[in-house]
Parts: sequence; C-alpha cells; structure tokens
Amino acid sequence: MMSALDSVECPSCKSNSLIVRGEIPEIAHFAGISLTRPLCRTLLIKCESCSLEFKFPRLKKEDLDGLYRRINIDAWQYSLATRPDWDMAVALIRNHCSTGLILDVGCFDGQFLDYLPNYYQKYGIEMNDAAIRKAQQRGLQIIGSDFHHLKSRSEHFDVIVATDIIEHAENPLSFMQILSDSLTAGGMLIVSTGNSKAISWKLMGSRYWYCSLPEHISFVNDAWLKATGRSLGLRVEYLSYFSHNPSSIMVRTKEMAQNLVNYVCALFPVCYTLPKRLKRSLLNRKDVGVVGLPQPPMWKSATDHLIVAYVKE
Repeated sequence: MMSALDSVECPSCKSNSLIVRGEIPEIAHFAGISLTRPLCRTLLIKCESCSLEFKFPRLKKEDLDGLYRRINIDAWQYSLATRPDWDMAVALIRNHCSTGLILDVGCFDGQFLDYLPNYYQKYGIEMNDAAIRKAQQRGLQIIGSDFHHLKSRSEHFDVIVATDIIEHAENPLSFMQILSDSLTAGGMLIVSTGNSKAISWKLMGSRYWYCSLPEHISFVNDAWLKATGRSLGLRVEYLSYFSHNPSSIMVRTKEMAQNLVNYVCALFPVCYTLPKRLKRSLLNRKDVGVVGLPQPPMWKSATDHLIVAYVKE
C-alpha cells in the first residue's frame, strides 16, 4: 500500500507532497448499516500543500452511493437542540435574507429546512429514496441526487447549506466550486464539518473516531476553508467552533479517558493485546475477545467541529 502512494495526488490541489498520518482501523458498519465484513483497509493521508486530509484507498463512488441508498432514515434523526450547527445555520439564514431560494445539499429527510418558515422556497439534493419521499412530504423540491447535478440546473440560490456533507465528497474543492457557482451574487454558503486541526484530532491522528467512520473520506479545517473561500470569491462572514454533541462534564471526562487509553494502546499495542493473549492461553480458548486493537471510541463531546458562512462577492 505504501509503494502505491508514489502515484497518489491530493484530490483537490493535485499536489504530490503527501504524508501518511497512519492506518485507519477497519470498521464493519457504514452510516448505521451493519456490514457482513469490514470495508477495505485504508490510510489517512495529509496534503502538505493545502492541508486537506483524505483516505487512500477509498471505495468507488458507485459503491459509496449504493451504501447511502440503503440507509435507514430512522437512524439519523436530529433537532436544533442536538445539532448546534443547525441552530447556528437557521439564525444565519434568517439574518441574511427574509425570503428567497434555499438549497440543502444532502438534505436527507428535509428535517433541517423544516425549521425555516414556509415563505422560503426550499430545495434539496438527496439520493436515498425513503428520505426523498419524506422530504417531499415536508414541502422540499428535490432537484437531484448528487451535487454534480447542479451544473445542469439554471437556478441560483440565495442560500446553500451543506451540514456534515463535505467530508463525504471525494474532491472537496470541486464540491465547493459547484456550490459557489450555484449561488446568487451576495448569496450565502454555509458549511459545517469536522475540524482536522482540533486538538483531540491531532492527538489521535488516524485513530480518531471521526475519520474512522467509513462514510467519511475527506477532512478539512479552518485554514483550508478560508483559503478555498478566497480562491472562489467567497468572503468569510462567520466562523465558529463547536462540539457535535455538547455533554455534561462527566460524559466529556469519560470520553476523554477512553480516547487517551486508546491512544496509549495505539502507541504500545502490547498494553491491549498481551492481556487478551494471556487470557486465551490460560483458559485454552480461542473465543476470548480479539487480539487486534479495538475500534476507536467515540469522542463526540470534543470541540472538533466548525461551521463557516461565506458571502459570494
């Protein structure tokens, strides 16, 4: 796998100045779907030129799309109380315009736009059939199953929202370019995602929970988003860092401790594997746990996300 990196380039800036941050553990689920076997093993790669991080190798787009179409829509249900970025995005939209065309890229079942008054014209992009039907019941007009479909549309939107979507894009720069091209002059683009420069992420590297999720394949940060905005003629109007799951001190302490233990095990695998091997040997059994390192624990209470709002100049 390492030798294959010689021909790899950054998906966005096409640079060959890449470093390997580590191997990402195998996980046998995808966006809530249990898989019969783990997806292919992969590396976390960082581009030293633009700071984008991405997985290599990754599933083909048609394979990823097939998995997204199988998602159980009941598994992803949120509210403003549990999604700080939704709360901020609703306020940003209301302050930016009192009416107009609003597009939610990856709208899922339309729940986010349901928090906006009906005097906005609401549009969505979604590929899951069950989610599309639910979104349409909520009054959204679905204009495509993929953001690339925007290139063939004539509409221009006053606001485009992409919350927790860019990390699913193979080429985040192309994603941003297409969304920018679909904005009206003075229109607003709102993007929320994980922040690869968060302290917790830097500590855990390729064993961080957010990049271990198979559906996440590209990872940006505030520096990348600012530089990309400048290159596309987008002025940063608002930038904020937040936790995807604000929690009590007890929960934050527990998740931090779990991840620190995971970090130590990654540095010194014998701390985890030796007790397992001894237990197997003493009991003369082969079914006592696993010998490999555990999957990365969640750290949803960490301040490892950001939201940025641009205005098209």
